[in-house]
Amino acid sequence: MSERSERIMSTGIGEAPCAGLELGHALITMIEPDRETLAAYNRWYERDHFLSGVLAGPGAFAGQRFVATRDLKQRRWPADSPVARPVDDGSFITLYWIERDQLGAHCDWGFPEAARLAGLGRMNTDRHHVSTSYYDLVSVTARDTDPVPAELALHHPYAGLTVVWSNDEVADRLIGPSVSQVVTFRPAAVAGLPGSIMSDPDRDVFVHCCFVDDLGLDLHEALAGVEPLLVAPFRPTVPGTETYLDELW
Repeated sequence: MSERSERIMSTGIGEAPCAGLELGHALITMIEPDRETLAAYNRWYERDHFLSGVLAGPGAFAGQRFVATRDLKQRRWPADSPVARPVDDGSFITLYWIERDQLGAHCDWGFPEAARLAGLGRMNTDRHHVSTSYYDLVSVTARDTDPVPAELALHHPYAGLTVVWSNDEVADRLIGPSVSQVVTFRPAAVAGLPGSIMSDPDRDVFVHCCFVDDLGLDLHEALAGVEPLLVAPFRPTVPGTETYLDELW
């Protein structure tokens, strides 16, 4: 069975999608900013780096930032997470979609471009990476018969995003009344990124991006019997504003 056929089956849709741009990879980066320079960091990231550091590159066609306010951090589990140490580390997560078969071209552009921007004084180091990796698409699992295409998921006004890191492919268990779709990835073999659990060759890690209609979603029952590496809810940022910056800690 081809990769395209597997993806169609995972959505539960019988007809093949129209030929055109197709999601194939992602850059997912969860970071913790320095508290003293939070406002300046936020402005730099969304007004410069979000655009020039990733979305201007080949193959990148969508991106969205999400934030974990302190109330959402309190709902993370398990407490002893190998992804976030401590478990409330990582106030922001950004998802970038990359076109199928374009990851190599994007990385060939991205690493030299980051060095160029650093030389211009346009890289901000007032943060640390909790988990930053490139990924290959595994599956798209949708709740509805005519779902929002995964390619448009970062444009659709979902209430939030719950990210589940696990050693198991559990997308079918995650879909439900409040979960519109689950876009599942596994780490791609790309060198040169900050070390994390994703670069551990002894682990088989899946990242399930659950696009939710209800920020009150509780996945404990859905994941009964599974030991996730981290379950972390986020809400969308409000670009161009300082909304939620005073609610992180």
